[in-house]
Amino acid sequence: MWVKLDDSFFENRKIVRLSARAKLLFLAGLTHTAKHLTDGYLLDADVRVIRVFADATAKHVQELAGA
Repeated sequence: MWVKLDDSFFENRKIVRLSARAKLLFLAGLTHTAKHLTDGYLLDADVRVIRVFADATAKHVQELAGA
């Protein structure tokens, strides 16, 4: 499976202000949902898995959710 990503992703004003870990968390979530065909929906268990991939904390999850 593949993921379509806008080539202006890192220039988006919501993305620019995120920490590097929150950006990586978003990308890990994007690839996870594409791989598992979830239409972008993440279960709590999925979030725990992608946090490991992104080496992210609960703080990064909140940062991303707030954006």
